[in-house]
Amino acid sequence: MPPKPTPFPWPPNPTDLAAPAEKLSPGAIHLLTDAGDDLETDVSLDEPDPTDSEQQSPPRRGVARFIDVFETQLLGRTAQPWSLRAANWKRDEIGDYCPRCGITCRPFELDTLTDPATCPRCRDKRPAWGRFIRIGAYEGLLARAIRELKFTRFRALGEPLGAELGHAIAEELEARDIRPHTARIVPMPMSPWRRLARGIDHALVLARSASRASHVPLARLLVRRHRPSQITLPVSERRGNVAGAFTCRSAVSKCTGISLLILLDDVRTTGATMTEACRTLRQGLPQGHTGPNGSKTEIWAATVGVAPLVRREERA
Repeated sequence: MPPKPTPFPWPPNPTDLAAPAEKLSPGAIHLLTDAGDDLETDVSLDEPDPTDSEQQSPPRRGVARFIDVFETQLLGRTAQPWSLRAANWKRDEIGDYCPRCGITCRPFELDTLTDPATCPRCRDKRPAWGRFIRIGAYEGLLARAIRELKFTRFRALGEPLGAELGHAIAEELEARDIRPHTARIVPMPMSPWRRLARGIDHALVLARSASRASHVPLARLLVRRHRPSQITLPVSERRGNVAGAFTCRSAVSKCTGISLLILLDDVRTTGATMTEACRTLRQGLPQGHTGPNGSKTEIWAATVGVAPLVRREERA
């Protein structure tokens, strides 16, 4: 009598969850932390480099840990999130930059007898905005993150960058006793053609995140005509390129009881775009319009980064 056939095994390749997992990649160890239905995985480096400025974030749990491994091992994450990049980074504080023009200041350079304080570069100038807010200089780590958001559609970087700017806005509002519901964050508009070409409205991504962090409502009050990109033009032609490029939406006339409008963008270089947008916004407000306390509606400017000044000999 022939022997009885062996039953078909299921699953074909059973996995022993109690056994150590195999290595996923050189220098990484796949950790199994739970043998139940909710499998948690993580990746830890065998010998982390102590000289690396971008340290790892605290260990994740549950779904966040699974997504992290899924992105790094299966999809092949090509860039680190902001939480890892900014381990040793912190945003600017009061006194690190001029609150009137946004340029980086040296110690004891600000004239604090004025409100806002001024630096020697903007003391004799009249900017189109009343106060400037930023989180850092446009260089190094911050500059790379802004470029990735802007040109590679890395939306995950826009959330933490906008949140950092939103926290800075909230601190300024609290210091001046301005209630968030009496202010509006106005994102720098993008032309429809450039929006289709880049695939992302980076200023709107930053503004939405800043609005959630600061509890200041978002208001899209400006429209932009398509012009050549400011990046492709020399400094001498940028002001003329944005002249007349902005128009106000009809919603500007409905800004009753608003004491502050905060125009938000990613970077300020020469200030030509921000100046033209603030002037257009000011002209679009109804004549005689005042805030809830009877004062004139203020316009502030806020950007993630501000390009450092370049000396004439360096520019040449």
